[in-house]
Amino acid sequence: MDKKKLLYALAGMGGVAAWLIFILACTGWPAWSPDGSKVLFILSNADPKSRDRAVALYDRGSGSATALYSYRTTTHDVSLMAQFSRDGRQAIFVLSRNDDQPSEVLSLPLNGQKPALHVVLPGTKEVLLAPFPEIGGELFMGSDSVTRMNLTTGDLKARKLSEGDGILLKQAGDRVLYVLFEIQRPDHAGKGMQFGELNRDDLSLKPGFEFWESDQEKLGIGDLNGFTLVPEAGGAHLLAAAKAGDRPVLLLFGRNGVDRIIRPDFPAGCRIFSLAWSADGGTIYAALLVPGADKNDQDLVIAETPVSGGPLKMDPVLTIAKKMSDASESAMSLSLSPDGKTLAISTGLVPSDSLKSERDRALFLIDLSDLARKVTRVPAPAFPKAAIKAAKE
Repeated sequence: MDKKKLLYALAGMGGVAAWLIFILACTGWPAWSPDGSKVLFILSNADPKSRDRAVALYDRGSGSATALYSYRTTTHDVSLMAQFSRDGRQAIFVLSRNDDQPSEVLSLPLNGQKPALHVVLPGTKEVLLAPFPEIGGELFMGSDSVTRMNLTTGDLKARKLSEGDGILLKQAGDRVLYVLFEIQRPDHAGKGMQFGELNRDDLSLKPGFEFWESDQEKLGIGDLNGFTLVPEAGGAHLLAAAKAGDRPVLLLFGRNGVDRIIRPDFPAGCRIFSLAWSADGGTIYAALLVPGADKNDQDLVIAETPVSGGPLKMDPVLTIAKKMSDASESAMSLSLSPDGKTLAISTGLVPSDSLKSERDRALFLIDLSDLARKVTRVPAPAFPKAAIKAAKE
């Protein structure tokens, strides 16, 4: 995949292809440790000319955030993604660059007892998209191939895609679901997406159903946002944001395609950029950008809507500048704590000119056990003076 080529090809397109622009940005998905005591989140440097990236670690017990890892460069852009291993003993960083160098994985033991594991992914330039499935001590990553990496030995197995421009992998328990995008068929106009399940042993794909631009037209929807795709626990359903006319809607995918369209009473002029399920699967959390009181502002709001329908609850988080780009929106993602009681979202990758002040570059924690939905702001820590870089500059 060539990111610049995709950008120019997709900039004027709607439908299934429009969401692919998200690969041009990093993902700011905050990663919870398995016990919910810590959160990893990604930062960019406040200097708009800088290409630096860092991973911060927030410890809920101490209330402190520190920069755990940084990547500094003046020659290229880098997408940096982070998550905890399922046993909570490692912080896993995945780096993709916008030059001709391959992607890399760094596994950093948090107890300091083992050396860091650094693995280059040959022939893999852009890896989509944290959180990456991890099952049985193996990490699964998608790009224009599917790659499996052993987190102990670094051993790799890869399988090139036979069609499509890229693949997104999502974990549902011990299953790996996939979305294959930009597929084409002689008997179909336009392009489509294929949904299915990955065979973890040989990395083959077991198709479930396909969803085409023409299917969107039949449903009266458009602007399907693949970045928002999130599986229900167990994988019975996938959820994604789209639009019906000028109003946001939610698509609930089942085993054979769209089960139904959920139409909450979202505010006029708002945009959905991230979704999450509640722990019991009964509520959907949607991160929205809503027109602000000032014409130059917009509000970051978390909307809560029952899956079965009902009143919409709106929880304000932050006011930001209205000129934020689509790529900047994709740098913010919702993440639910393991106990289901706290939502996290980070503005660590939002450009400085989209923030009201640098104080707003932070991790935000929304307490779902509090009826008032108390929001805790964790300021971004300073970049470390010493930087750890990937293997090649």
